[in-house]
Amino acid sequence: MKDTVDICEELLIEIMKRLPVKYILRCRSVQKSWYRLLRSPYFISIHSRYQHSFNNHLLFHNRIKNYFSLRFDDKQCKEHYDLQFPKNLAADIEGAVVAYETCNGLICLSATRKVKVYLWNPALRVVDVLPDPPVPSDDSLFTPITLSLAFGYLSKTNDYKVIKYETYFEGRSQFFVYVYSSSTDSWKTVLKGKAGEFACNKLSNSVVVNGIAYWVANLYGLLSSQRVIVCFDMENDTIREIMLPPPYSEKSLPPTGFDEPAKSDLLLENSIFSELLSLFYFDRSTCVLHIWVLENAGASNEVWTKKKSLNFERHWRPMCFRTNGEIVLRGCRKFLSGDLEKNEAKDIVDDDSLDAFNWEGDFINHPHQGINRFEESLVLLDVRRQA
Repeated sequence: MKDTVDICEELLIEIMKRLPVKYILRCRSVQKSWYRLLRSPYFISIHSRYQHSFNNHLLFHNRIKNYFSLRFDDKQCKEHYDLQFPKNLAADIEGAVVAYETCNGLICLSATRKVKVYLWNPALRVVDVLPDPPVPSDDSLFTPITLSLAFGYLSKTNDYKVIKYETYFEGRSQFFVYVYSSSTDSWKTVLKGKAGEFACNKLSNSVVVNGIAYWVANLYGLLSSQRVIVCFDMENDTIREIMLPPPYSEKSLPPTGFDEPAKSDLLLENSIFSELLSLFYFDRSTCVLHIWVLENAGASNEVWTKKKSLNFERHWRPMCFRTNGEIVLRGCRKFLSGDLEKNEAKDIVDDDSLDAFNWEGDFINHPHQGINRFEESLVLLDVRRQA
């Protein structure tokens, strides 16, 4: 009796790329040819691209409880399943986890008490522990404070990159910018200098758009500070600064400590407006949300364009765009979906495990809640180095 399944490779790929990861893992045992195909970089890439194009999930993350919830990006944002945080990773981290970015089914993680960086594929239940980045040779610089990470993928070179920003405060203040490349499985130092020469004493979470990582940063002076946006081009490892939209670029901010709550919210997002960088500016004094997009990024005619101003009459913090064009808003102990056309918001998530805390509990560089668009993938299927 015939014990193989005769399906041409092209048809098999068309079928398999539509399946969730758990079913693909089961199908590998059907026969050897399927096993080889479904583990191949070629199929993994096709599957990732398809899943990304038809992604309809949001990943909710509570950084205090190390809790992750994958939810459908549907009308009620129903829970798909809880992502089981690896026990061995939890023991290794020993503290609160920060999920900085998601990309192709991977979550880039770090911790508040350690400098290690992890790439986690929850669908495969695999964690890759990245090599330690370089350590400054100056003995007086021994207390690192990791302010931010960025994580993205370069399709041209099939390369995942992590950008890590650290500041050292012992002896004299200095900053270092390191870049990890999956193609070389190593880090390199791309920039260093005195803190203040580079406008990144305080960094918000990053967003990657078209291979460029963006942060909202504070440029500190003697009497005041100013917010700017720092851009890191992952293709050529270069850094530059751009100004915020005109209403905010000239605003002078009083010097602040690292843990002082912000009076307004500036959040960067990958826009629904044709893959452009978006800026959410929420003014807590007026409860008005302004949405801007950066057009012609990197070109001589680069310009900010205002898209919307919304008044929801509540202290609802903008979190991310949804696939239907609405915005996830964070209220007190719940999440809402804001309709940009009707200027109204409806409850979508009310879950004690996703306790949203109050305004005073959030800081620009350490927000308690995170939401990212997320799709399952087979990336890291063959990883050998695990937590």
